[in-house]
Amino acid sequence: MRGLAWIARHGEDPVEHDSAILENIHRTLKPGSPFVLTALTGYWTIRQITPEQIESAEFDPATMTQRITEEFDMPGGPVERSYPERLFIPPELVAIVESAGFDVQHVWRGNAARWERKPLNMDEMEFMIVS
Repeated sequence: MRGLAWIARHGEDPVEHDSAILENIHRTLKPGSPFVLTALTGYWTIRQITPEQIESAEFDPATMTQRITEEFDMPGGPVERSYPERLFIPPELVAIVESAGFDVQHVWRGNAARWERKPLNMDEMEFMIVS
């Protein structure tokens, strides 16, 4: 989900934007079709944040916004870009998925290398919503 990087460029609220995407997916799927969404969990990020990152505005706990800096390989050479990203905690994203019309069946832990049908814990970087 794009989060505040999108709002900075397009003036949209990240929740409204992500809700619209999920509503379109729900409308497109055949009734009763399964839907799986994976996302980074804000819990993991919060546990990694230092007071210095909050003081430097790299992370804002009031808005769950983190400033991300990445280097991209471009034809003219590497380019560094910085952008804000809105992080979601699982209950927030579950509420957005449900408001889009999905019936959430499970919220499981894991990551792209290892998914488990087990409850989340605070050390998981990603989570999966099964609808």
